[in-house]
Amino acid sequence: MIKVTRVVEYFNKENDEYVDKVILADVPLNALQDMFGGRDADDPLMYYVYAIDKTHEVFFSKYVDINFEFDKFDYFLDCYRSN
Repeated sequence: MIKVTRVVEYFNKENDEYVDKVILADVPLNALQDMFGGRDADDPLMYYVYAIDKTHEVFFSKYVDINFEFDKFDYFLDCYRSN
């Protein structure tokens, strides 16, 4: 299995500019799968990018210190290959 670093990235809603990313440490894969509707046959290890909305706020607040501002920013769960 490829080792990945998962992050929450966010972009300005007005111009789609990248704002920042926050590393997610120690989030169990099965917890992410449950939060985003189970195991997807096309993406069982959740390597795709997933949109984060208000329904995910409480879950992610357990793992990262972000003041979610959904009226200003679009948030996404992403991952990158780790060394």
